[in-house]
Amino acid sequence: MKPNAVFIFDEYVGPRRFQWGDRQLQCINGIIDLLPSKLNKDVQTGKLRDRVTRYTPEQVAEVDPSEAIRSDEIISLAVRNFRVGEERPYGGTILHMLLHMTAGNFLTEEGRPWLELLFELEDLLLPDLGSDFTTMICLLPDGHG
Repeated sequence: MKPNAVFIFDEYVGPRRFQWGDRQLQCINGIIDLLPSKLNKDVQTGKLRDRVTRYTPEQVAEVDPSEAIRSDEIISLAVRNFRVGEERPYGGTILHMLLHMTAGNFLTEEGRPWLELLFELEDLLLPDLGSDFTTMICLLPDGHG
């Protein structure tokens, strides 16, 4: 990087290989139980989704070997190697998997209030669960470049 360069990233920083915690999965699946079935269908297949499950790291790697390899280390590596100008965690801890393959169902008059409720629920749960996504603006440490 050139002196005074700015490095910006917007990334998934949650558990590596999507090894979500039990509490996180409990929250996601509890919300799924509340949703009307027509909002919880895979938009491509039409199949009803009844649960989000945790796949093994090997199963995740089989689908995409580059996916979330060390995602849980991104923030600590950024802090160690750069001066952080700004960090903005923004959730995704619930909504990332809750809306996976179903988000298009909420683009209706009936779906909109449910989507607003989901945003509120995630905001309420973030202090307890933490954020799986963040945006950071980083600079080289003084004297580097």
